Amino acid sequence: MEPLAMWLVAGALVALPFVLIVVLVGRDRADSGGRRVNRNWYVRKQRI
Repeated sequence: MEPLAMWLVAGALVALPFVLIVVLVGRDRADSGGRRVNRNWYVRKQRI
């Protein structure tokens, strides 16, 4: 393997767990906080 390819593979393996964590945390935040945001947005629309 070329050194560049090795670095790309190593970088992908290192980054993969972080990407999964970010996706899972982002989903949890969207599920719990998304409704609050929508509610606030709805109230703001009514006030305007």
